Amino acid sequence: MLRQTVFGIYIHIPFCIQRCHYCDFATYAKDQIAPNTDYVDHLIQEARMRRSLIPYKKVDSVYFGGGTPSLLPAEEIGRILSALQDLDFEFTNNCEITLEVNPATLDSQKSKLLKSFGVNRLSVGSQTFDDELLKACNREHNSEHTLQTLSLIADDFDNYSLDLLFSLPKQNMPGLAKDLEVVKKVSPPHVSAYCLTLPNKHPMNEGRCSEEEQIEMFDVIKMELKSLGLDRYEISNFSRPGRASVHNSIYWTDHSYWGLGLSAHSYLNKPDWGHRFWNPSSYETYLSMVKALKDASSIVESYPKGSWEKLSREASLTDFCHTHLRLQSGLQRNSLRQKFGATDGEEVERRARDLEQEGLLIDSGQGWSLTERGVLLSNRVFAKLLFSSDAIDRG
Repeated sequence: MLRQTVFGIYIHIPFCIQRCHYCDFATYAKDQIAPNTDYVDHLIQEARMRRSLIPYKKVDSVYFGGGTPSLLPAEEIGRILSALQDLDFEFTNNCEITLEVNPATLDSQKSKLLKSFGVNRLSVGSQTFDDELLKACNREHNSEHTLQTLSLIADDFDNYSLDLLFSLPKQNMPGLAKDLEVVKKVSPPHVSAYCLTLPNKHPMNEGRCSEEEQIEMFDVIKMELKSLGLDRYEISNFSRPGRASVHNSIYWTDHSYWGLGLSAHSYLNKPDWGHRFWNPSSYETYLSMVKALKDASSIVESYPKGSWEKLSREASLTDFCHTHLRLQSGLQRNSLRQKFGATDGEEVERRARDLEQEGLLIDSGQGWSLTERGVLLSNRVFAKLLFSSDAIDRG
């Protein structure tokens, strides 16, 4: 079994009370699909059949995402965690076990049960404290539900995160200020602040603020969260010292993670330049795939055709640059050259200098990080750092 700095497991729970208007994840209203236990049975069976293909034993993060994982009975969450340990996964002493929670799907008894089963971090999908905006998004909960949920969480968990969406339809600066006033009163240890992103012709784009106002909103969010002692460690994530999400950090620092369940994606950074693989996003197709699983000697044999990718050196270099630049710590020269060598390092240097001149990157001497302008125009930075074999002369 390999040991690296961190390894994580992602578990997708697709159940929702109802789909939000802006959602593009693989989710289903709870009454549209089979009972919870049937899905969990299949998820555990997938883990059993593929466990031998995962070359890691120690686990530093387990993340239940969705969907609305808090719709599952706490006993089912416990059953999944127990099954993973029965499969010879060892949760480290500081293993972060996160469950995404929607307000109004949690009570005091369930909160305590989740903690007893090992969950030690919750991520609360509050989005906004404006009830009219919540209705516009087709969210089931209201602001009072959120405040009640946050209050009972505080009794059992000292580590939790709060999601905040901005640039919602008809949201303005005074409305955002009201949201931030509530956040300041709650004073969470972690906040994820996302600008609502939608396709151009999506009906929810009507009445949204301009790009300039979105930039102003994000500036205000950063300032107010800073006043709470929350530092930005990634483009959209803010935390108190020691409360940065391990799950997030695994994704952005080239570490391996295994995804279980409907539509779940995985990444193993070895062998070669790494492999990506993913499950079907159709519920029935996923169940059929699990039922058909047989013992396999490799990832390629275990996943359906078209559901895996062996990364090229250039694709790996692109991912490495993009993910590290999302972090406040940035892209470090030493780690870049250690993995990819001097020639690729020099090519990144050349492109980074151009981005510095545009005011999008800053060079600390140890490496590069996004400027404030670079954060807002990160897509331009990432487009500049797309690599192909014919663009790098390796002699």
